[in-house]
Amino acid sequence: MKEWPVHSLGGGRADWMHGSWPLACLKADAESVDFRLLFKHYTLARTDVVEFSRYRFLFPRGLRIVHRRNDLPKLLLFYSLRGYETLMQHLQKLGYTVKETCSVV
Repeated sequence: MKEWPVHSLGGGRADWMHGSWPLACLKADAESVDFRLLFKHYTLARTDVVEFSRYRFLFPRGLRIVHRRNDLPKLLLFYSLRGYETLMQHLQKLGYTVKETCSVV
């Protein structure tokens, strides 16, 4: 079984599909990101991930996975109940670009 340095349960959104805690899971290591939401499973190679950025739309706040894959939903969003600082620090340590500025869409 694969070891994931980053493993967090929470809520999520993939375009029109929403799921509250604990229906989403974000896992990451230095080579890939694994995002699960309800019955969907998205795996992105490190080279497909442009950045992780803070996201805000009215009240929901989350961590957006900005990617370059055309076959995946444009909006992949993870909501954490534990906060974002530690999660963002772990992703940075793995070498991912993490922006603390909020994207407003």
